[in-house]
Amino acid sequence: MPGLFWDTSALVKHYHPELGTPRVDSLLQTAGSQHVMSRLGVTETFSVFAGKARAGLITLAEFDQLCRRFLADTRRKVFSVARLSLPITKKRRGSCASMGLSLGRECALWTASNSP
Repeated sequence: MPGLFWDTSALVKHYHPELGTPRVDSLLQTAGSQHVMSRLGVTETFSVFAGKARAGLITLAEFDQLCRRFLADTRRKVFSVARLSLPITKKRRGSCASMGLSLGRECALWTASNSP
């Protein structure tokens, strides 16, 4: 199975049950699959957890537990964190434009999935 690039909204479903959690968990359990997220996704994930705590959906203790579980998963490479560098982005910019991708998020996702 090819690698999957996870955005934050999908990724957090693995940590706090909501609509779509069973599908996310199923994808994560697929043998031989690779899961990639952006560096920004790491920060966004903590922000989503904090938002759930502020909204009263989880307790502070649960917030701490979710953060620790997420960090453990990144250390165990359940999710690999993609490193996008400026030289790669510049190199790929022409390719992104030729494919009709905007130079924002779409290009970053394409660049991450096509980097050596």
